[in-house]
Amino acid sequence: MKLFMLKVQDNAASETVGYRMWTMTAGFVVLANSEKEARSIASANGHSEPGDDAPWWRDAKLTSCEEIAIDGPSRIILTDQPTG
Repeated sequence: MKLFMLKVQDNAASETVGYRMWTMTAGFVVLANSEKEARSIASANGHSEPGDDAPWWRDAKLTSCEEIAIDGPSRIILTDQPTG
């Protein structure tokens, strides 16, 4: 298993993905066997309404998917800071 960090690309305007940014998940850290599986898991869980698919998580033009190496220096993997 590997860790993957998925984020909405800066160039993926809300019009492109079809939803306003405040109604969608902006990122995930996923444990999966592959990038394809990580994107599929994010897609199945990446929408504000349970059961809705979020297909942009499978599109590398709209979202990034970076494998997180478990070796290397200590670092923060995720900061979740609500605003508003």
